[in-house]
Amino acid sequence: MLITAGYLGGAAALVEQVQERERGSIQERAALAVELEAALALLEGVARAVGSEPGDEASVARVLVARYAVQNALPRITARSLELLGGLDFIRSSGHAQAAAASTALAFHPPGRGAAAEPLLRYFDGGPLVLA
Repeated sequence: MLITAGYLGGAAALVEQVQERERGSIQERAALAVELEAALALLEGVARAVGSEPGDEASVARVLVARYAVQNALPRITARSLELLGGLDFIRSSGHAQAAAASTALAFHPPGRGAAAEPLLRYFDGGPLVLA
């Protein structure tokens, strides 16, 4: 969960730049902020819901669901941020593009979505959560 939060923090920095520079319409900036805040709220909610035994199946499943949901949201958040920051920003500085590209690395942290798919489905169907 901490790794996911770190990657989301990178995306949040891009959104912050969009907001500070007032790039795009109010509706576009609000939609971007809502998507970011939803991902942050999800992670915070899961962090609060993790039981006293953080390795229990329910906690692990919640963390994985949150991680994959944020992993789905990151490309939308970063791509929209880059688009709103504009082409000149992209040309003048590679920092924002690098931050956006770095956020995709969350997909490479184990367990990968493919490896966790079957165990999660089994867990959702009432079985044990067994990650190999």
